[in-house]
Amino acid sequence: MLQGLLKVDKEEQLPIKQKKSRLSLVHAHNRHQRPDVPPIQASPTTDAECREIITFLGAASNLSEMKNIWGFICEDADRRQRLKEIKDGCLYVNSDEYMRFFDETVEQPDPLHFIDMIEDSFFAFGAGGTCPHEGALPATSVGGDSVTPCNGEDGFADSTGECIKVTSLGTTPTINLKVYALDGLIGLDHDWETRMRDAHHAHEVGGESSLLDTHEAEAESVGDVEGTDIRSARVIMDFVICNPSRYTRHRASYGQLQRQLTLLNQAYSGQYPCHSPTVDTGFRFAMGRISHVVDNQCKRPCTVRNKALERHVPRENGKIKVIICDTGNGPWGESDFAYEQGTRMLVLNPKVLPYGSRRDMNQGAVLMHELGHYLGLFHHWQHRCGGGDNVDDTPNMANPKYDCGWRQTGCGSWQDGSNFMGYAPPTCLCAFTQGQVNRMWQQTGRYTRDLLP
Repeated sequence: MLQGLLKVDKEEQLPIKQKKSRLSLVHAHNRHQRPDVPPIQASPTTDAECREIITFLGAASNLSEMKNIWGFICEDADRRQRLKEIKDGCLYVNSDEYMRFFDETVEQPDPLHFIDMIEDSFFAFGAGGTCPHEGALPATSVGGDSVTPCNGEDGFADSTGECIKVTSLGTTPTINLKVYALDGLIGLDHDWETRMRDAHHAHEVGGESSLLDTHEAEAESVGDVEGTDIRSARVIMDFVICNPSRYTRHRASYGQLQRQLTLLNQAYSGQYPCHSPTVDTGFRFAMGRISHVVDNQCKRPCTVRNKALERHVPRENGKIKVIICDTGNGPWGESDFAYEQGTRMLVLNPKVLPYGSRRDMNQGAVLMHELGHYLGLFHHWQHRCGGGDNVDDTPNMANPKYDCGWRQTGCGSWQDGSNFMGYAPPTCLCAFTQGQVNRMWQQTGRYTRDLLP
């Protein structure tokens, strides 16, 4: 075995998630379905207003994720013009602790829906310049969702009536914006909230909170297998197009799926056009069966957590099976990890296939990212600055980055946004590193040896 070649120097860690006694989500009334792409606003937030808010958030120690999200929206004129004007009112900001739980549980969220999240976190002043948490009646955000203040406490009620408290951070200097940090989350897309509730339930029943123990037991069961001396594999990929009813037809043609495989092979062979160095992973993928099924379990949001879908993708040695279904606004795609020894499910939204309806996401990169998870790769921010993704030649990151170009990681280094395991727009994603390739083969040799020839 090529143990020296396959060694991943960062100390191996698994994505252990902090167990919380309560999921702190502000309960929203009158929630409505938002369009995929927020519309251009007649009176959007201006560039100067954006910069003032970003500067204000940057002065706080626990709002780095929201500062990054504001930066993603404001640095692109088209995105900024889709955000309603945020001034002369009250802005509630999700703190890092809770946004990190969001990062751990919502894979590849639609970043345009952060615009909706901000609008549903902002309220015009009440009488005398008051904010909604100071009142007694429900208040409606500029985005249209309504929330209920706590009785006798500064905060908002969750779905159980418990109070999620707020802390004043002060007022911005010129746009008259009172800013409050929230001990929880507000303004989440309904699909994101559903995903977080499912994940939190797994914590409460001991599922994900025992992930490390389970992984260690599996590692012992495979003995001293650390990888494989095989560095090439041709893997058959089946696609199952799952519709929730016979009246709903997801668009996923043979041409789209064949184009997806062509792009996938370019990416995994190091031939994808890229401004950064990239490498050949040794994996190649070939078209298998394409089938159509009707199952109400594929209704939005479809997720790998719904194990009722396993019957459509029974495990077969040497094959990867992808379910095409409506994943909602997050995740665009989702995959089990290599060490999860069940069916190894992978789901993908039809909108992000080549020629799919989301033009900003339909370059095929979502499957490239999710397949990376399937083969054992983590996000660069999986363990934040304390280990990143367990690969030495990728930068540790404190938070996800949703834009292209060089950005500080929050861990004392820089990252250019080209790596397939990041969250930059698909037009920027084009590279794997040699360390990631080594990890793919290490994980394949340990957990998914049936994919090898």
